[in-house]
Amino acid sequence: MNPREAEMIKICDFISSVRLNKIFNALLISGFPGCGKTYTVNLAFQQLKLKPLYFNCVQQPELAILKQNTQFVIMDEIDIGLRKFDLKPFFSRLQQLKCGLIMICNELQTTPPVPCDNMYMQQFSQTQLKTLCLLKLNLTDTTISNELSESLDYLCYQVSKNSDARLLDQYLSSKDLSIKYFASLFTTNLSINEYQAKLILLLDKYQQTTVEQLKKDLENELDNDFPQVLDWLKKLETTKILTLKGKLVEINQQTFKKHKKFITDLAEEAI
Repeated sequence: MNPREAEMIKICDFISSVRLNKIFNALLISGFPGCGKTYTVNLAFQQLKLKPLYFNCVQQPELAILKQNTQFVIMDEIDIGLRKFDLKPFFSRLQQLKCGLIMICNELQTTPPVPCDNMYMQQFSQTQLKTLCLLKLNLTDTTISNELSESLDYLCYQVSKNSDARLLDQYLSSKDLSIKYFASLFTTNLSINEYQAKLILLLDKYQQTTVEQLKKDLENELDNDFPQVLDWLKKLETTKILTLKGKLVEINQQTFKKHKKFITDLAEEAI
């Protein structure tokens, strides 16, 4: 039932190897937000009944938190930490302790200052999202009604466009799980989230493209749901997210997040 079974096996193998060989080793797991990176890592440690030291790199880690008996460390948002702080002393201490290190990031081109294995986690498919829904609702294919199954199929289809599985918790918390209810949600707020997610993917893919090419790709990706794409992109140019010559410059997910409110406002204008 675990949609990330293959990835979890690899993570468990990594953990077991560190415990067996008692040497420092590192694993970098990258993928877009909401693809199950942290979820899968936590699940692997739970299965092995181990408690790693976890912290988020949006804040600078202190060497004091590393104890002599520390075996495993999870550094989430490592891409942010590497940009904001000098983490070399922290990595050196981890190597001295011969810890197992798992780093998690959204940035697909992150390069830590230590040798590491790499795992890229693909986005959830519609089928995998359906499996997650059943897990969260404590149901199976044999116990779910046809009506609810069809409703979840619709939900997963819509969420698969956005690719962020974290949205499931928000929508499955409702008492109303009908297609009609989900449809009312996806025609308003979620369409903005979908717009943002598609933009992240396209900006990451086309770092040296022109505004006109990006406009064309956006229209294709979004099925012409937003006819004001060109005007929207021109507004982006004025904020220096794009250069005035129409070339994308150093666009990544963190840049996008800094301008999230501005982009959300523009997306609302386009609806």
